[in-house]
Order: sequence, then C-alpha cells, then structure tokens
Amino acid sequence: MIVSAIAHAVICLLPILAGQGIDDAVQRFPPPDFESGYELPVTTTPAPRAQLLSFLDMAVLLACVSLASFFALKKRSRKAIFGLALFSLAYFGFYREGCVCPIGAVQNVTLALFDSGYAIPVSVLFFFIIPLLFTLFFGRVFCAAVCPLGAFQDLALVRPVAVPPALQHALGLLAYLYLGAAVLFAATGSAFIICEYDPFVAIFRLSGSANMVVLGFSFLLISIFVGRPYCRFFCPYGVLLRWLSRVSKWRVTITPSECIRCRLCEESCPFGAIDPATPEEAARPGGRDKRRLVLLLSLIPVLVLAGMWLGSIFGKPCARMHATVRLAERIQQEEAGLEQGTVDASEAFRNTGETISSLYEEARLLREEFVFGGSILGAFLGLAVAFKLISLSLFRSRAEYEADRAGCYACARCFSYCPVELDRLKQQKGRGAEPEERKRSVKRSASLGVAVVAGAFSLVVIVLMASSFVSQKASLSGKEPLHFQRLAELKNSLVENPGDGALVQEFREMDLEEREEYFLEREFIRRGAYLLLAGLAVFVMALKRVHVIGQEPPMPQPAGEEPDLHAKALGRARRAVTVSALLIAGSFLALASIGEVDLVLPSTESSSGESETGLPAEHAPPTPEEIRKNWPRFRGPGGLGISSFDNAPEKWDAASGKGILWKTEVVRPGYGSPVVWGDRVFLSGADEQGKEVFCFDADTGELLWQRMVERVPGNTGIEVEVYEDTGYAASTMAVDGERAYALFVDGDAACFDFDGNLLWARNMGLPDNLYGYATSPTFHENSLLIQYDQGQADDRQSVLFALEGSTGRTKWQQFRPVAGSWTSPILIDTGAEQQLITCSDPLVIAYDPVSGKLLWQADLMGTDVAPSPVYANELVFVIQPYSALHALRTDGRGDVTETHLAWTVDCAAPDICSPVSNGELIFLLSTMGGISCYETGSGELVWEHEIDAMFQASPSLVGEWILLLSEDGDMYRVKASREFEQAESVSGLGETVKASPAFVNGRIYIRGDVHLFCIGEE
Repeated sequence: MIVSAIAHAVICLLPILAGQGIDDAVQRFPPPDFESGYELPVTTTPAPRAQLLSFLDMAVLLACVSLASFFALKKRSRKAIFGLALFSLAYFGFYREGCVCPIGAVQNVTLALFDSGYAIPVSVLFFFIIPLLFTLFFGRVFCAAVCPLGAFQDLALVRPVAVPPALQHALGLLAYLYLGAAVLFAATGSAFIICEYDPFVAIFRLSGSANMVVLGFSFLLISIFVGRPYCRFFCPYGVLLRWLSRVSKWRVTITPSECIRCRLCEESCPFGAIDPATPEEAARPGGRDKRRLVLLLSLIPVLVLAGMWLGSIFGKPCARMHATVRLAERIQQEEAGLEQGTVDASEAFRNTGETISSLYEEARLLREEFVFGGSILGAFLGLAVAFKLISLSLFRSRAEYEADRAGCYACARCFSYCPVELDRLKQQKGRGAEPEERKRSVKRSASLGVAVVAGAFSLVVIVLMASSFVSQKASLSGKEPLHFQRLAELKNSLVENPGDGALVQEFREMDLEEREEYFLEREFIRRGAYLLLAGLAVFVMALKRVHVIGQEPPMPQPAGEEPDLHAKALGRARRAVTVSALLIAGSFLALASIGEVDLVLPSTESSSGESETGLPAEHAPPTPEEIRKNWPRFRGPGGLGISSFDNAPEKWDAASGKGILWKTEVVRPGYGSPVVWGDRVFLSGADEQGKEVFCFDADTGELLWQRMVERVPGNTGIEVEVYEDTGYAASTMAVDGERAYALFVDGDAACFDFDGNLLWARNMGLPDNLYGYATSPTFHENSLLIQYDQGQADDRQSVLFALEGSTGRTKWQQFRPVAGSWTSPILIDTGAEQQLITCSDPLVIAYDPVSGKLLWQADLMGTDVAPSPVYANELVFVIQPYSALHALRTDGRGDVTETHLAWTVDCAAPDICSPVSNGELIFLLSTMGGISCYETGSGELVWEHEIDAMFQASPSLVGEWILLLSEDGDMYRVKASREFEQAESVSGLGETVKASPAFVNGRIYIRGDVHLFCIGEE
C-alpha cells in the first residue's frame, strides 16, 4: 500500500512538473527580436475545435452515457464501468484537456440566459443537457463512467475512509453555495469561477498556475482516502444531477432479489450512498418528531428571508469580482490621494477619455446587480438548508439496503460485492468447477506481472526524461536564453550596422535554430509525461488489483436492530447541517465587514471656474438662436445645408478680385468644410507630416493661430491607408461657441478653446474603412457626437459616441450593427422630441441624443453610403447611391421598415452630394451634374436638369436659391421652385473645390485646394 500511495503521488506531481517546464519555456524565450518564422506553442488552453470535431465530441459523449446506462442497469458490470471510466478520462480528460465540460457549461448556460448578446455554442449546450436527460431516466450514470473528474478521483482512491454521515450532510451544503456563486458571477459577466478553479485542469493540460497546481494536488491526495471529495462536496453540476436523480425512472438496485442484510454493499460504497435497512419501529414518528417537522416547515420563510438578507450583504464584496467595480474603486482611491500613482488598468481608462462619473455609475449599477443576485443566492441557500433539515426529519422504513437515489454514483461497487448478486452471476455463467483459491492465485500472478511490466516501463521513461532534462540544463548552464555568445555578437553588430541584411538573416536563422532545439526538448518531456502517466496508471491499477485479490473474501455482517440508532444518526446530521449553515452565514458577515469604497465624485466646480479635478467647467450650451446665426458644423445649423440668412452675394470674380473680401493660404490640405462662429473661421488640415487645426479672423482672413495635433493618447502609430478623394482631413470640424472639435482620418479627435489651447485629445481607434474616414461630428448641448462607422455590418466595429465636451471622456456609446459609411449624423427636432439620425448599410437609425437609446430603425440602405440624411416636412430623407431616395416618418419605435416608410423613389440617386430641401421640395445633385426635384409629400418627380460640370460639394439653400459649387470652383444658382430656373451669372474662383461652402450673414466661406476664400460685398 505504501508503494501504491507513492505511485499516486508521482502521478500527481509529474504532469505538474512537466507542465511547469513548458510554461517556463515560454517565459524564458520571449518573442524574437526579428521575425524568424517560428510560432510559439500553445501551452495553456486547448486550441479551438473544428466544427466536425465538436460533433465528434458530442457523439462520443452520447455513446459513453448510453454505454454507462447499459453497463450499470442492464449488464451490472463493475469492470465494464471502470473500463469506460478510464476511456472517458483519457478522451475527455487528457485528450480534450477537460474542455468541453458539463460542469463548466453551467456558466455558459447562465450567461446565455442573462445576456442576449451571448450565443452559447451548440456543443456546450449539448454537453450540459445530455447528462441531465440521462440522469432523469437512468440515474447518475454520467458520474459513474463518463465524467473525467470522477474517474480521476476513482483512480486515486486507495484506502477509502468512511466520512461520518453527519459531516457528509454538512459538507454537502458547499456544493449549493458553489453553484449559486457560479451562477451569480456568470450572470453578471464577472467570471467563470468553475473554470478558473477547476482542480484538475493543471493535470489534464500539463500546465497551470501555482495555485491550480496546489489545488489539484490537494484534491488528489484527499482522493486517496476519501471517495470523490470534489464530486460529493463541491461539484455544482452534481447539485442538478442530485435533483433529477431523485425522480429518475430507472435506477441502480443492489440485489436482484431479497436482501439478506449482510451490509457488504454499505461497507463497499466509499461514498456513503447506501441507505441502510431500518426497523419498522424507527419509521413511526412520535409527537416530538411531528412538532419538529411542523417547526421546520414554519421556518422555511424565515430561513429564506434570512438568506436573502445575508446574500445581499455577501453581494457587495462579491461585486469586486467584476473588473469594472475594481477599476472604479482604484480610480476613486487615486482621485482621493489614497493610492500613489496609477496602475495599468487605471492608466488605460484615463487614456480612453471616458468620464469618471460614467465609470462610477456603471460600477454602481453592477453593485446593485450583485446585491440583487446575492439576495437570490441567499434565498436559494436558505431553501436548501430548510429542505435538507426537513428531509433529515422524515423517517422512512426500509426492509432492504438501498442505493440512495440522489447520492448514488452508479459505480456498481455495491452489487459487485453483494453475495446474492455474485451467486446469481455464477449460476448464469456456469462457473464454480475450478477451485476459487486457484482462480484467485492466477489472477493475482497476472496482475503482479502487469504491475512489474508497467513499473519497468515507467522507470525507463523517467530515466529518459531525467537525462534529457539534465542535458538541457547543462547546455544552458551559465547562459541566458536568446543571449548565447554568437547571438549577443550578432545583436551588437546589428546595432552598429542596422541595414546589414546578411547579419539580419544570420540572426534569424540562429534564433530559429535555438528556439526549435529548446522547444523540441520541452516537447519530448511533455510527451514523456503522458507516457509516464499511462505507465504509472497501469502500475497503480495492477497493484490495487493485487491488493484486492490478496484480501480474504468479506464475510456478511448482520445489521443491528436497535430502533433508535437511525433517529440518533439523523439527529446528528441535522445538528451538523445547522452548524454548517451558521458557518456559511458567519462567512457572509465576515466578508461584509470588509466594507466598500464609496464612489463619490468631487464637487464639480470651484470658485476659479475649474472643476476640482483640474478640468475646465462646462459652459452653458449654445441656444438655438446662436446656432442659427452661425455655421457650426458640416452643412450648417442642423446639418441640412440651409442658411439662416437670405443675403448671399450673387456675383464675384477671382481674377479681378471683385467680391473677394479676402483669401488666405492654408498650409495643410483637407476636404473638410470651413465652420464659422462669430468672428472666427476654423479649418482642419493634414498630410503625411502632421495634423493641424487653424483659426482665422472672419473679417480679415488673418491666421489667429494654428495648432498641431500630435502624441494623441491611444494612437497606436499605425499608418492608416488614405484614399485620394478623402485625404487625411476629410471630416468637417464642429464648434459650439466655446470649443472647436476636429476629427482626423486616423481616429484622432482633438478639442481646442477659441484661444487655441488644447483642452483634450484622444484616439477613437484606427478606423477600418475602405475609402478612408470622412464622417463629420456634431454636438448636442455639451456633448460631442461622433458616428464612428467602420468594417462590415456583422463585425460590431461601428460605434456611436457621445463625448463630454470639456474632457473628451465618453458619456455613452452605442454599438451599431452597420458597416462603414461616409455619412454624417443630423440632429432634428420633431416637435415631440429631439432625434439623432444616422444612416449606413443596412440601417437608418434614430437615437436619443441625451442617452443614446435607440428609438427606431429601418432596413433600407445598401453598401457605400455617402450622402447624409436631411429632414423636412416631418420626414427624414435618406439616399441609397445610384438606386433610391427614401422618405421616413419619425414617430415610430423599434423596427419601422414596414410601418413608417412614407415613400420610395427608384432613381439615379447621387453618390456623394447630400440633398437639400425647402420643405415642399427636395433637390438632388449628382457628381456628374444631374439635378432633380421631387415633392417631399409624395415623392413625385417635378423636374430634372443637367449642368455641364462636376460636383463634390453638397448643394445649399440660401433664401429661394439653391447654390451649387462645382469642382472647378464655379458657383451655379438654381431657383428652389417647381419649375427649373437657373441664374445666368456663374461666378468662379479659379481653384479646385471639393468642400461644401459656409454661409453666414451675406458672406460665403469657401475652401479651395490652396486658399480659404471669403466672398461678400465690401
């Protein structure tokens, strides 16, 4: 037995040491300095399974539980069940590395129930449901021979020690606590604690953290003496199996006929799952027993309420399991000066630009979720304690020894020891002619021979692994990986000659050679560990077989007939359960005493006009009247291309300078339009050398200031692919009277005050957009709104951001199920509410600009959407390039594709220019010069005309005239009426123009290729 125990210890330690060696290899060999062509091996989690292999896993599971049912209930063979358990251990344990696992699937199912965005894999759902279904019909056959965790514990069991029934009932509460906690953490998206603390994952994968190694080793050591400690006292999936096993249609029975009360089944079961026969007198409850039962029934609501209260207390410290709550508490301590400096998580958060208030609010909501979830957990535990106490107060009369429906693992030990069952099998197989002593001697000799061969094989493997390990240590003695003498010399040479291709190539080849040699040796040790595991497993099983055969056959022992023994045992069990419940309650209270960090924001403003965090205080947002007097964003107030003034100049001449108030050179190119607020004009420009924001005097054209946008937090430095027609600065700026916001093609956003001081800058992420990013931001009150569309509709890359104007931190964000686009959002007032209208492939979506809540959406759009929407006559108009013009009513909710589409016109819709409307009519301008007019109420075509020019600037409405600015810099004027009428005069700039103009009180601001123009009357 000592040899067997030592072998068990080696089985536990060897894979851990081998796995630790693999992990060390990854740490010792960091990624190469030069691309060598070598891929680091995966050493921790299993690689993703192909779909076909997932189906194979499901088929193997179904076959195994079917065979387990047949072996346990029909064939009644312990050998067959044990053999199937070994196969399951090899396949589901070591080959599949403990994944997929029905135990861990509890968390996936929970997350799928509580998170609509999580799609549970079919294989995981299958592994969760199938064992439950088989348990419902056949008992816990999954535990008998299919669960690799149970098989591993069975293999480790050498000398079982009976756990007192009272202690077993008390420890059984831990599984309910574990199940409830796993559901709570999975439902809140905090952690998958079952997977994180799987005690055998380090052994199955031959790798793992030190904590997991200690945990797995501890369970295996306990399993030498205690039958299946994890399954009996901790397994959360086992709780579900216990419930269903109680009502299973068929179950394991011990004797084929009348029980002789020999107690051999009870002695053979290492799990305490045999219910003894009881005298009839013990099943007759007295008055005291009835009063106890009534008291326990009346205590159910008390236990539930007490559990809810304790659970809500327990939920508060458990909220720290969620990364967001931990981050919020860390930020609070840093803000309060209780922690010096920052950690990686807090630094990363500050670089995102999100507000601390939004983080605190999210953490507060999570805490509330944990408090609510904790109360549910407490109520669940209260019910579990109540029903366990009640079940221990019910006396049942049993004439025979029976397998407990809930606790039986269907391992077949009990009926393999039953003399009645053994006699039946002998008669069935016609045995008995050969002397029993001789058969035992033959079996013992054969088992001893197998043990010798397996032991010798294991010894050879140990010697080979040890010699390989020693030789590797010797080769690395005194040297650090990646810094061998020649490698060091090559590195020094490359520092001096960075452009030497021959040195680089030699370094790569040597780097690859060293890596392959090192990891080949480690892989040798890893494979040797598997071979050694197999050899030692056979060795241990053979020794166990020798030990069992060498024992004298057990003799039947008569059961005691004292009627009060059963009552005393149940009384001890009730007391033990009560003590266990009190200890759990005490641990809840102890955790609650830890306390929590108060997430309190500092006061918002000091006497100096700055917030106490050192950030600028929010100013009063501009009024609608102020917005109408200026041109604050792409296409002016509301983004509709409509000027609030009707006095735009009609004629000018660039050659003579007539009508040109001023023109100023802009040193960096860009296709964003000028924006105007009061006496200032703002532009952004960028090229390969840098990004800048410019501020000009609106009256004189003098450059007041220009500021570089560089070293933006979050910018990865990866160069973005720039399309020629969009360039580096295609987005038009936005101004709100106090601040000017710029957005560039690489996702950099920056905010300046009107004096040129940088208030904040952040990167929104490198956009994945085929033709470059060109969407322009807008603002609502003190929020900057950015439609950040990119990728494909299924990529979940597109996001709508609302940033705090003074800090740039995220107030809210909404993921958008749309593809990349070049449209800009518009803010409309329907009379009943304000809506932010966006459009991209495939959806037109309206949001609440304050909260980001989705109001309605319509599936109307196709690919490559560039024209922005407009609003007129209580309708939103959107364009699908080359295809259609759609009109939508805005009073819907949800999907309004079928219900709120007012009309659709199939037409050669523009691909770049946005439309403009005077309310009654809507006008479309194509790149090739085609202009068309439609009725807004019906969609009926009124007229269409061709202008011999190319256009990229969108049309604008000034008074009763539509102004069209061509790429050549010529301004055409068309009457906004039911009959086509074009003004005779055409004014030109003599410079290429692609940006839409700005119109403010008798002046037109136009950005050309080189200059910024101001046109007006002197």
